[in-house]
Amino acid sequence: MLWSEQDPGDWWASTEAAVQALPTALRGAAQGIGLAGQMHGATLLGPDDKPLRPAILWNDGRSYSECAELENAVPELRQIAGNIAMPGFTPPSSTGS
Repeated sequence: MLWSEQDPGDWWASTEAAVQALPTALRGAAQGIGLAGQMHGATLLGPDDKPLRPAILWNDGRSYSECAELENAVPELRQIAGNIAMPGFTPPSSTGS
């Protein structure tokens, strides 16, 4: 399966649930929260700063043909970008679906 998406609202809800699970004394003393574990993904926001759709994650492979099209259309792309066009990278993932 090539699709890999998540609802960004789930990320926020999980963060809120984790904070609420802390003892009250710790919540009051916290000065910051660090989150990790998510690689690059296309999280598109509307004018209200709310997600427009589920986030397309780094391991989504639907843009394989778009990557091949980019490589063919711009033969020097690897030199310009310093990397090959891969389906998991955000620009090709944001152009197709």
